[in-house]
Amino acid sequence: MAFDGLLLSALWADVEPDPPEIKGRRPDRARMELTWRGIEEIIPAVRAELGKYEDDGGDRPKVTWCLRADEGIARAAGRPDYLFSQFEDLWSEARSQGDELGWRPYLQRFHPPGGGRGREDGDRDRIKEMLAETWTEVRRHGVRACRLGLDYADHGIINLMNELGLAVDGTAQPGVYGRAGGNRQVFDQFGRLARYGQMKTTALDWRGAPQRPYHPAAENIRAPGRLGLLEVPNTMILTRRPLTRASYLVPWNILLRQPGLETRLHRLLGAGSPAVLSGFFHPTKAYDLLSRGAGLRRGLTLAAGSRYLGLGLRHLRGHMEKIFAVRKRYNYRLKFVTAGELRRYF
Repeated sequence: MAFDGLLLSALWADVEPDPPEIKGRRPDRARMELTWRGIEEIIPAVRAELGKYEDDGGDRPKVTWCLRADEGIARAAGRPDYLFSQFEDLWSEARSQGDELGWRPYLQRFHPPGGGRGREDGDRDRIKEMLAETWTEVRRHGVRACRLGLDYADHGIINLMNELGLAVDGTAQPGVYGRAGGNRQVFDQFGRLARYGQMKTTALDWRGAPQRPYHPAAENIRAPGRLGLLEVPNTMILTRRPLTRASYLVPWNILLRQPGLETRLHRLLGAGSPAVLSGFFHPTKAYDLLSRGAGLRRGLTLAAGSRYLGLGLRHLRGHMEKIFAVRKRYNYRLKFVTAGELRRYF
């Protein structure tokens, strides 16, 4: 049965400093000298690989590069928009090929030396202050899209992002739920528990959120409404762990092996035109989670220049080839878009 419609494919990238590791343990990043090999070496490798593919209009896959800019970056690098200015040539080249820049703020409070840091989820005035202060530096770089750090968002934050002038947000993960201080849970489209994670979270709740782009309601960001900001949910894929074969629901990530992509594409196409495939990846971490949660103590870090980066690029090719393989079964038109370009359709 032919789809005879349009499939829009959008990629988001969370761009951050390299994650420091010493003998497998990560110290407080704020106390270490920041390094940028992920940006300098991994991003060009990912961009070169994506450049091998074209949609029906002859365009390469486009990426919305969400650069981390917040109080943490300001304290470590001297200014919140450091990543924008320090790598200006790289972003200019990416934009010349159709990419766009986005914003990746983490809502974290830094305490006095020795006190560590904590997530902000209760002090509403402080959250507003942190976002507004950083936005004054970020907006001059032509940013219209954002993805909030730690997948943390609520109606107050989304309303604030709308007030600041952001046009698109890509934080939503339909089915994800986490109690404050508790483990993260993920539910499938039928409301059944699909995964019980081990990562401690702030309170967040994306259960019942639409699985296609929508304008949220001001009082309930999980329901369609009239906010000007467009919420673009991550495409959630029911996949399998490679070692245990256990099923779990995760956002689409082009650097990880996710065997459930083909099934998710069939369901997206069955929901009508235009269908949207939207996912994110971490080029600066470029990590491989194939072993995490499957009996081994920790994941394998895809350090720049290591064979694990090649593994990630192999998964990237697998994702792209699957999109084109499914296309042979359906009469659909394929268009690669940035997050901002999705506003033309929704």
